[in-house]
Amino acid sequence: MSDSDNPIPHADSPIESAQPNPGPLLVASALVPPRKPSRILVVHINRLRVPDWNPRKVKEEAKLLDLMNFIAKGGVIDRLWSWEGKSQWAGPAEDLANSEGEPIDVISGQRRLEALRRLGATLIDVEMFKVTLEEAQDMAVSANVNEDMHWWDWCKAIGERAKAHPEMKQRELAAHIGVAQTKVSYSKRILEALNPASRDILECIALKNDPSYDLAERLVITLTDLNDPDKVPGAGPDLFERGLRVVTEKKLINSQAKALVKWVKEGHPFEDFKSEKAPKAKKGVNAGPIV
Repeated sequence: MSDSDNPIPHADSPIESAQPNPGPLLVASALVPPRKPSRILVVHINRLRVPDWNPRKVKEEAKLLDLMNFIAKGGVIDRLWSWEGKSQWAGPAEDLANSEGEPIDVISGQRRLEALRRLGATLIDVEMFKVTLEEAQDMAVSANVNEDMHWWDWCKAIGERAKAHPEMKQRELAAHIGVAQTKVSYSKRILEALNPASRDILECIALKNDPSYDLAERLVITLTDLNDPDKVPGAGPDLFERGLRVVTEKKLINSQAKALVKWVKEGHPFEDFKSEKAPKAKKGVNAGPIV
């Protein structure tokens, strides 16, 4: 559940800390990055919003309810991170406790924010960082390294950070956001295999979050061979899309996806592929997210 090392204080905490908070480390690595300047402020919950660049999009209701139950029983959760933005730090700190005013973008803590909203919280402690937008976006990704963010959200987030840092090689980007290089490599393979239709399929499946079928990351990586002409004749994003449709319609697991790729590689048509009905797979068993 942890996004930072600082728990949220109780409601009687000061509006603003006496000294600027040095901020938590963004990535645990051998090379310790400089701490980001921040302050602890009390903000009205109506002022907080989750920006489009926040990577966590898939919401799991059961985990949200568990978090609400934990908070309701007096459990201490980590403080939300927010971004100062261009003008959000202007004016007295007390103004942030007002329900109306300029919105405050959340860097980390989307699920906690929703839980607190549902529980009727009004004033909450927030750690506001004085960083650039690019740094805030990097922090939003790095904050989820030890979290259970959906692999598709991870894939998109890594793709966005790769665009933001075109000068970085895969190893550098992985170290920058705190993930394994293989995670960056596999995300790149998946994103390169997508056309708009297959991207929509992945988006819909991830957001639906059907507990009866978990489209695993490793299964999608298996299908990326359908985008590699060196492995499959006529490979490309359209062939990948056809494979993805077969897999999702038949609810195949990874071993069956491998058989499908082999079948197509041998020159057989998708529609002639036969497979026994896939058994129900527990989440993470067939192929958990690659971290």
